[in-house]
Amino acid sequence: WKILLVTGDGPDSGTEATVSLVVYGERGVSRTLLLGSGESHLFKPRSVDSFRISLPELGELYKLRVGHSGVGEASAWLLERVRLKPAGGRPLELPVTRWLADDRDDGDTWREVPVPRPGKRLLPGVVVYQLSVLTGGRAGADTDARVHASLWGERGDSGARLLHRSLNNPIPFQEGQMDVFRLEAVSLGELRKVVIGHDGTSPGQGWFLDRVVVKVTGSELDREYVFPCERWLDQGRDDRKVERELEAQVGNVTLLLHRYVVSVHVGERWGAETFAGVYMTLYGESGDTGCRKLLRSLQPGLKFQRGRTDSFLVEAVSLGQVRKVVIGHDGEGYGSGLFVKMVTVRESNSAARESLFPCWAWLDDHMGERRTVRKLH
Repeated sequence: WKILLVTGDGPDSGTEATVSLVVYGERGVSRTLLLGSGESHLFKPRSVDSFRISLPELGELYKLRVGHSGVGEASAWLLERVRLKPAGGRPLELPVTRWLADDRDDGDTWREVPVPRPGKRLLPGVVVYQLSVLTGGRAGADTDARVHASLWGERGDSGARLLHRSLNNPIPFQEGQMDVFRLEAVSLGELRKVVIGHDGTSPGQGWFLDRVVVKVTGSELDREYVFPCERWLDQGRDDRKVERELEAQVGNVTLLLHRYVVSVHVGERWGAETFAGVYMTLYGESGDTGCRKLLRSLQPGLKFQRGRTDSFLVEAVSLGQVRKVVIGHDGEGYGSGLFVKMVTVRESNSAARESLFPCWAWLDDHMGERRTVRKLH
């Protein structure tokens, strides 16, 4: 595939940030594709930047998501349009004409673009999701950390979006306060869950989230969804997690989350251990967990050491039978490579059934196949 990104013609319309792309099709979604940085003479005013990308078999495409890191003094970017051309196929012109900036337009650094399907029924386009986030009323419930949220529905997800511009309060996430945010995405259909978290790791940055209410407007599915939480997102309280997956309340009943026990078996080879940040996604019959960081092992001591097995709790709505695991790391630190023997998954600590996903390979950009991400079946 070939993709062209056209930057607007204003004097400050270019960006120095790193630009990324995610592609969605009827059969799946691509990984996040890093296209390049504005510091490398890309994404300048009036520029047309061309990239060749390799996509897995996604089936017919239905949307793209383009965004940037937001890093740098000149990160704001006016994206005029996207042109997507398959090998040997007709190019698709996708107009955008929106700012990707935390201080312009609606403050979002990501834009979703529907892909037209010539000769077929027009799918719902971009809709507006209104997120009302209620911070609990107990002492110390507020946070000054950066909060992010992603919506998940029957037609994919919105990707993680930063919630920083409250429409009704100058300072968001204060004790007992309801904050309203606007999030645009290509229609997700019926909403199934919200994943919400924050980056606060310092004392006092914990947050008690009461609930999230999502109102959908601008689509055929105008309705309101309630996602109860009533838990701390705090590295020093509760289960010490700073991210929660919330299931929609149906009537007066909230469907139960499942607590998957994920065990990573590190090999005995020399240098098999890592201090890098390891992450994982579980895929099942009914969906996936989204990317989760494996932060706190159920076993004491340093995690991901040679010959060691570390187990982690992953809360998620029921996936049905788990069929695939994607595991990787961020490559941080000297000698960050990790040799994984296998990953095992159980629905709970007491579950008799365990799914095994063999690996026996390096997650290392210098060893083996030089890959830091593995897909296990």
